[in-house]
Amino acid sequence: MNWASIFRVLMTLTLQGSVALVLVALLNFILGLFKAPRRVCALLWSVVLLRFLIPFGFTSPFSLYALQPVRQYFTESRVTDSLVGDYEAIVSGTPEFEYAVAAGAQPRRIRGLDLEYAAVVRQDGKLYPARTLGGTYAPLLVRLWLGGAAFCLAAGLARYGLLRRRVRFAYKAEAGVYTGACVAAPFVLGFLRPRIYLPAGLSGPEREYILLHERTHLRRGDPWFKLAFSLAVCLHWWNPWVWMGYKCLLSDIEAACDQAVLRALGSGVKADYSQSLLQFAGGGPAGLATPLAFGETAVKARVKQVLRYKKPRAALTALAAAAALLAACAVLADPAAAPPTPQPADTSYRDQLTRAVAELEQARQTAGASALVPSAFKAELDAAYEQRVAELQAYDERHAAYSTGSFAAGDPTRPSSSESLQMDHTDDPELWEQALADHEAWAAQNGVQLGLVTDVTDEQAQAALDFQTGLSSAGTLLYPVPNQTHSDRQTGAEEGGAYPPVLIQAAQGAPLFSMTDGLVVLAASSPAMGRFIVVNHGPSCFLYADLGGLTVTSGSRVTRGQLLGYLAGEGRPLRLSFYEDGLSQDLAGSFPNWIGG
Repeated sequence: MNWASIFRVLMTLTLQGSVALVLVALLNFILGLFKAPRRVCALLWSVVLLRFLIPFGFTSPFSLYALQPVRQYFTESRVTDSLVGDYEAIVSGTPEFEYAVAAGAQPRRIRGLDLEYAAVVRQDGKLYPARTLGGTYAPLLVRLWLGGAAFCLAAGLARYGLLRRRVRFAYKAEAGVYTGACVAAPFVLGFLRPRIYLPAGLSGPEREYILLHERTHLRRGDPWFKLAFSLAVCLHWWNPWVWMGYKCLLSDIEAACDQAVLRALGSGVKADYSQSLLQFAGGGPAGLATPLAFGETAVKARVKQVLRYKKPRAALTALAAAAALLAACAVLADPAAAPPTPQPADTSYRDQLTRAVAELEQARQTAGASALVPSAFKAELDAAYEQRVAELQAYDERHAAYSTGSFAAGDPTRPSSSESLQMDHTDDPELWEQALADHEAWAAQNGVQLGLVTDVTDEQAQAALDFQTGLSSAGTLLYPVPNQTHSDRQTGAEEGGAYPPVLIQAAQGAPLFSMTDGLVVLAASSPAMGRFIVVNHGPSCFLYADLGGLTVTSGSRVTRGQLLGYLAGEGRPLRLSFYEDGLSQDLAGSFPNWIGG
């Protein structure tokens, strides 16, 4: 897990804990108006504690985080960080958008528009994800965050150690109860073997109800509850909400124990009990990781509550418990995942263009009807829409030429019937199974990981060109870049019998399609070939080198016309080479019409 991921988890914890705290505080305020038992209020803080410490919960459609404002924030900002510095926004529905996503840019949705964009920067003709707040400052922020947490924890442990030292001379009065002149106020100390400490000279009814108060703390596990919430305060030390929640928690658990004493001993002890609270006010220890003290928290409010206390009716207690249970479920639950929106299959490049045109048209209409969308962005949408429409028209014209054979003279995309190269492919499952088995054995022998796009050496790349699968049956060749702008043949003398590749130039992000069915022997990057793909078609294979982005991985099966990747553009043409029986072939000589303007 990197620094940005740690920072994102910590932010998720503190944000979801703060939302839970506000809801619980509001509910406890309402329960207090109706004189509900404070025990219910105290238990509700356990929900807040869990949300501050655990980044996930069970899923439910009734989650608090399923509400639109909360859900929108937690589903969008949880996975995206604020952008910093200059960047370029590439609108969805374009090949370059998919290339940017493949390069690592996180898709971002434009609020109010059914449209996404990828934030990138261009460097050396390549696309890189734009810098984000989390990715840039996360290491410093996480170190600062954890340093503050360590300081708070150390301070709490120091207070705890000093208190243990101060009461070391207290003597045992009865089982689990210690007293002495060193004890200023009643409190509970310890976690594994907790002890009750009482001031010396405490006796009679006063000692009885104070001892009952402290034993109620132990029976309910309040010292451990306070310790766990103290850890949450240390972790989220910079969040003022968590400090407020800690203070409210202490107030509620003390008031809950006060009510337990009054229920057990009756209303006749109200005056004496209130006097004891005032007597020991501020005399006990306070702070993180320190024990619960009898007169530690909100004494004035506790005295008023004691004097006004009336035993709640059973119906009110039941309603308060039901409300607390519903609130707990709403806060602890994560929203159920929305069903995925069905998307049409990208069966062809035309399908992608058609959907892009439709999405951009809808976005233009929505943007045009909104006064909040900047005019500059509306102009960008119009330009993107016109570009996609032009590409769709050009594609349809080219497809019609393929279907009817009505190519213009010298059209570089024209594969004449007399020059069609017969390639090997098959749909026979047994042959494909054997080919894949051979491929796995070759990959293991040459240190290639299937299913990955990774860096390889030039030797591994050359080994991929020599690999054969032995598939059989015939098919025809498809021109790989329908919207190319220029093609040429690389100049220079042949080396080792290798023919120079065909160079195909197109705009950055132009799609590259598989020329026929085959098996991706290697989809990788090497020093000599850049990003490249080797597709095997039996005794022959094609090498597509110097690509801008890849959409297939090593070991995948591809069909004729399937999208393989995108061109780099900007003076970096696709280098297309053809090999048969492990030997370089003259692709340009077989298809002279491919070379031209």
